[in-house]
Amino acid sequence: MQERHTCTHHVQPDHSRNGLTKFSYTYGEDTVYLEARITDAVLSREATLLDPPEYASCICQTKFMWDEPITPDTAPTLENIEEHLDAGYLCDWIPVEED
Repeated sequence: MQERHTCTHHVQPDHSRNGLTKFSYTYGEDTVYLEARITDAVLSREATLLDPPEYASCICQTKFMWDEPITPDTAPTLENIEEHLDAGYLCDWIPVEED
């Protein structure tokens, strides 16, 4: 059995138009895992009689299926992932606890 190699790419905040902070995948599989800072993702203050609720950004995670098993030749790039995000393919961002 061939050993699976996982690649994790950390993204500088000013290099992603969608707030990506990290993406990863494993060669031979077809799932890409993403982490991003999502604006207005969590409720930070409940609504009162006078004020509406307030929301804050937080780190969230999601995943999506790549078109084919990932190899060094077919591995997604930051630009590929940004195109998927821009097209609206991802919607189930899950907030994660920040350290």
